Amino acid sequence: MKLIGVPKTALVVWSILMILTLGGCESTPTAEQMRSARVLMDASEVCVRQVRDGGMKYRESPACNSLGQLSLAYIAAGGGKESSPRETELMFFIAQKQAWMALALSASGGLETRIW
Repeated sequence: MKLIGVPKTALVVWSILMILTLGGCESTPTAEQMRSARVLMDASEVCVRQVRDGGMKYRESPACNSLGQLSLAYIAAGGGKESSPRETELMFFIAQKQAWMALALSASGGLETRIW
């Protein structure tokens, strides 16, 4: 039986392929995800500067202390999941790495710190 000149099996196959293709589409970040990821990444950059250039300890830095709440805000906006948009997840990843860098610099007490 044909439906508007197309066999039913072709429509079924086409429908299945479209569903599978849609599952792999990149999700678009919401305005809240973008804003919270950007604020988190910016705060992590300030955190590194305060520790590295300002000589502050990680726990004394206002920017470093704000990172926990900012990361929770990003997660509440839908970030931190496999389905999260890559763009905001990259910002989240950068913020994590900068926070670890600031913590390592603070813990080293001014000694040269190397990972390689």
